[in-house]
Amino acid sequence: MNRYLPVARQHFLTALASTSVVVKAICAAVFLLYLLSWAVDTVYVLGVTPGYLFPPNFWIWTLVTHAVVEQHLIDVAVSVGTVIAAGRLLEPLWGHWSSSSSLLW
Repeated sequence: MNRYLPVARQHFLTALASTSVVVKAICAAVFLLYLLSWAVDTVYVLGVTPGYLFPPNFWIWTLVTHAVVEQHLIDVAVSVGTVIAAGRLLEPLWGHWSSSSSLLW
């Protein structure tokens, strides 16, 4: 097992390096919110809780942030791997987004 970890790490870093800015930003958000979950109860504040999704306790940001909130390290690895794989498959079909492209034009 120990001899496969450096190879897996190298493959992961190569796949992450060849992705777009959007995929890297989503992966960074998943990892940062996982680190934040050690200090704050992120599931309660940023995740979708049925009692806080509908009025009178409607928190609009939970609809955006619930997709990147993870509680376990294996969930972070699965989420990042899925985002990288989906990004590599969908970006050739939908086109690449870069900071130089404008959404208004």
